Amino acid sequence: MIPKKTYTIITVLFAIAVFGSCTRDKDETNNDKGMANGKVTFTISGDINGTKEGTSSIVTVEGDNPYYLISNHDGNSNDDHTFSLTFYKNFIDNSITHPQAGTYPIESVANLSNQDGFWLVFTDMVSGKEYIGKGTISIVSNSNNQLKGTFDFIGTESYGTQGEIKVSHGQFSATIN
Repeated sequence: MIPKKTYTIITVLFAIAVFGSCTRDKDETNNDKGMANGKVTFTISGDINGTKEGTSSIVTVEGDNPYYLISNHDGNSNDDHTFSLTFYKNFIDNSITHPQAGTYPIESVANLSNQDGFWLVFTDMVSGKEYIGKGTISIVSNSNNQLKGTFDFIGTESYGTQGEIKVSHGQFSATIN
């Protein structure tokens, strides 16, 4: 017969071994910023106020003028989107490779003529207003079919009116297909 003290110690060690070896089920938030894969979130103020969230994916277009886009929007179709935020990557060498980790400027197309960076268009689908922006985007990782990063920018209405938005605390984990 096992003494009571030894039995208690064995039981406690067994419980620690069993419960200590358990792991959480794998979820979609396994990334550097805690962002679910294929998602975008940000805070917006100015002409539009609130927190936005939606899906994020990479789109590439090959040809004479290749494009590399980080496409972000909510809803499931054009009929139910409330926003569209597209980052266009400008490469000095016209490649469409995935950008490496680092901080890049967000500028107008004209200001990116001789540097790697991004330009953007934010569309408020409710009002139909479009904004172009200036700020920064940081790519924090490029692995496991996900391009992850953060962004902040100030956007002005693109058709000469005086509207302005400030986007902060932006983060994305765009799916690379």
